[in-house]
Amino acid sequence: MERGEIAKRSYPLYLAAFSVVLTVPILIQKLGERYKAQVTPPHGRGRLGATGEPMTLIALIEALQEIGCYQTDIGDAFYEADPEWQFRLG
Repeated sequence: MERGEIAKRSYPLYLAAFSVVLTVPILIQKLGERYKAQVTPPHGRGRLGATGEPMTLIALIEALQEIGCYQTDIGDAFYEADPEWQFRLG
């Protein structure tokens, strides 16, 4: 993935009563050593949201957890944007 390219990770939402599958993404964009994110429902407690300015890796993880995103979904979205993101945690 090239610098500045947006990674889109979709997660299926199953509505059993209607047998419909919807996809809802967490989008993370890597900008140099910082990241931006956009969250669509049902992630983020059902609210649409995006970061304004690029954030550090740790700050973005904390912000996403604070609005109700699951750790697994955050990790998957980061991996799509930056496969080596875990090495940057240290």
